[in-house]
Amino acid sequence: GRVQQERGCSHSSPAMSSLVGRKRKRASDAGGATSTNKKRRATATGSLLKKRGREAEKDRKSKRPKTTLSQSDTPDSSFDELAQGSEVIGVDEFERLAMQMGVDSSDLVVIAFAWQCTPTGAFCHLSRAEFVRGMNALQCSTLDDLRGKVAFLRGLLRSNHSFRDFYDFVFEWAKGKDLKLLDKNMALQMWPLLLSDRSKFVAEWVQYLESQKTRGISKDCWMQTLEFMHLMKSDGDIAAYDFDAFWPSLIDEFVAHYQAEKGIASTRGDDNGDMTC
Repeated sequence: GRVQQERGCSHSSPAMSSLVGRKRKRASDAGGATSTNKKRRATATGSLLKKRGREAEKDRKSKRPKTTLSQSDTPDSSFDELAQGSEVIGVDEFERLAMQMGVDSSDLVVIAFAWQCTPTGAFCHLSRAEFVRGMNALQCSTLDDLRGKVAFLRGLLRSNHSFRDFYDFVFEWAKGKDLKLLDKNMALQMWPLLLSDRSKFVAEWVQYLESQKTRGISKDCWMQTLEFMHLMKSDGDIAAYDFDAFWPSLIDEFVAHYQAEKGIASTRGDDNGDMTC
């Protein structure tokens, strides 16, 4: 009888079939919804993990020792920034230094910084130790600090006393070690940079020397030229120039040439000098 009853169940009514179909559909829909929710949860979890991963990587980068101020803001690191792998700052690096200081490469404050470094090598070349010495002398750690010292360096150049020391330094550095005379062409390049703001006669002086056959410029002639430019402010001063004073003969000859060219009465006698400097 049970077999027949079970078999009878297989012959369900249309209503029963419909009910079973609806239950299966609900179960299928429920399963589909569960699957969709699982996918959404998985996607959300993945996004969260990626976000946390990016945050962790950002945090790790911010904690790297090489970017800490205590290690990077030093005169040594400033030298490395300029030298870019070299152990000497040369002409090209001096141009970068000028840019970092916010001035033109021909600005005297760049050489004034080198003055603080007390270099002993070739002109426009600084060793690491010399650069660090200059930075320490100015109490600078970074190139930004050095930019802030430009006004101070200009003040040194405006002072007659400190400028004389600076002018003396330029001669020794540009001359080269173990040499007695400064190369004439080097002197002709340096004088306009150094003295144009201090005397009206610099251009005429340089032009005159270009035509003279002198081997080089002695230390005495270099320093006396500064004194001459300091004293000679006008044609009236040139007219009163004392040829009997102890000026280098090259300066005597320049004054005689200038007086003749400008029609200024000369107080000079017959002694023509020996045209040396």
